[in-house]
Amino acid sequence: MRREDDWRYEEERPRRSPLKRFGLWLLKLVTRALAIGLAVVMLPYLARFVASVTPDAASRAATVSAILSHKMAESARLETARITDEGVLSSSVNALFLGEVQNVVIYYTYEASFGIDLSKTQVEQAGTTVVVRLPEVELLLDSLTPTRTEITDFWLRLSERDRARLLQEEQQTCRGRYLDNAEEMAKLRQTAEEALRTTVGKWMGAAGNVTIVYRWGDE
Repeated sequence: MRREDDWRYEEERPRRSPLKRFGLWLLKLVTRALAIGLAVVMLPYLARFVASVTPDAASRAATVSAILSHKMAESARLETARITDEGVLSSSVNALFLGEVQNVVIYYTYEASFGIDLSKTQVEQAGTTVVVRLPEVELLLDSLTPTRTEITDFWLRLSERDRARLLQEEQQTCRGRYLDNAEEMAKLRQTAEEALRTTVGKWMGAAGNVTIVYRWGDE
């Protein structure tokens, strides 16, 4: 229930004239129109600003691709696997009527380092994805070290030249066990890809959430 004082206040409150009410309505209308117009004018600039702050996936991929290309070009060979094997080299020489005139047995340790040449790596952008094409795994360095030698050469002495030749031929055989063996090469490829992923991760960090795909040259 309203009190008498309330009625008195409403009666005494001054009322706005029709012209004043129309002026206020017109002011609100003009203010809204200006606000809408300003928003329309500023929209392109706002879109450019947002794009510069948060570039799209394709722009991020292009940036990552350019950085990786530069990193790969200035890098050297990346060692991705080390192998140590032990083996035995045996060779014998037979002569007519005399039979075996020379017998050589050499125990050895074969060590090899495999990797990829990063300067041969190709980096491509495929939409929002970066594709890294790896060159074939290659032998970076190897050695064959004799650990024990047993020689029977009473009738035909083993020269140092022949000994070096035997070791060189055995070293070539050891290389072929990996480079010419499809199963071993598959293992070396897997190890190389994992090593490169780790290296790229150190270079790029999260890479701006860009997807990086690794492929071999023949894929």
